[in-house]
Amino acid sequence: KMGLRGLHVLILLIYFMLCEAFVHVDNLTGRSNGGHTNKLTYGWKALENSQHRLKAQEEDYFSWLSQKIERKSRPKAIKLPRLRIDRDFAVLLMRSSYAVADEMDFIPMDEFQKQFFLYRADEYELYLEENRGVTQGDLADPVYFDFISFAQYATLSRFMKNPPGQVFVEKRGAEGEDFVIQRPQEYADNKVLPIVHAQLVGDRMLEYLSTEKYEKLAPKVPEKPSVETLLSGIVQAVGLMKLNSFMLDFQVKPVSPKEIEVRLQGPASLWSQQVLRGQQTVLTNDFEAKLICAYLRKCGVKPVYRTSFTKTEVVHSFSINI
Repeated sequence: KMGLRGLHVLILLIYFMLCEAFVHVDNLTGRSNGGHTNKLTYGWKALENSQHRLKAQEEDYFSWLSQKIERKSRPKAIKLPRLRIDRDFAVLLMRSSYAVADEMDFIPMDEFQKQFFLYRADEYELYLEENRGVTQGDLADPVYFDFISFAQYATLSRFMKNPPGQVFVEKRGAEGEDFVIQRPQEYADNKVLPIVHAQLVGDRMLEYLSTEKYEKLAPKVPEKPSVETLLSGIVQAVGLMKLNSFMLDFQVKPVSPKEIEVRLQGPASLWSQQVLRGQQTVLTNDFEAKLICAYLRKCGVKPVYRTSFTKTEVVHSFSINI
């Protein structure tokens, strides 16, 4: 079967063959062939331009088709009786994710803000179709938080996959003054960007949940970590997220001598984590995992985990190598 592009090229090739035939006849008869030669030259240029246009159209079409398929494959948002998130905690999660990216200096933040705005505008109407009654800008609403966190992390992930380079220009201030930014050498390898970002966001979460407000409830760092003491610390850490109404409930249990399972029921990132996983982003908004990893690192344990989902749960399985 011949596609549109193939048919277009075939028609142009037939035209060029006719032009060449006219040139050959003119040569035999001694007539001037300037007109036909010009037509032939124009024809080849037309073919080249046409191929460029068709390639661009083809790329646009496949991009559009991929987006349609990805959107169709997304999980439906589950209606759960969730409480409003503590607003300060919700702001912390969004602001830390942004501030860490800014401090890492791997993207111009003015361009990030622009792309973040465009992406959430493009996605918002579709999200509203399944989530009526969402108040735009209300971070304490877990349904809105699920969306805006998704848009933030999807945009960050795109930049991490294709960053602008080691040196770039960032516009700052109301006047849009240009600043030349050089990416720090320790972040020169693009592969470390999502790893470091997740670590720094987790560290900020742990620091926030260890302040005076949560002092008596904050997870303790054991002198000699064991599965039992780490299990207790993880329960305390995730419990503070529940205290801020980030989830309906949770369970933490050992599933083997070196593995701890953490189950979150109805977290405020239930939908977005699954969509980001479906998009195969390099960065995910699994804030609870970032917090647990930060705690484990503080205990001297290298965190390794995998994630799975049910319709109402996010499940993380942490390998504990002491």
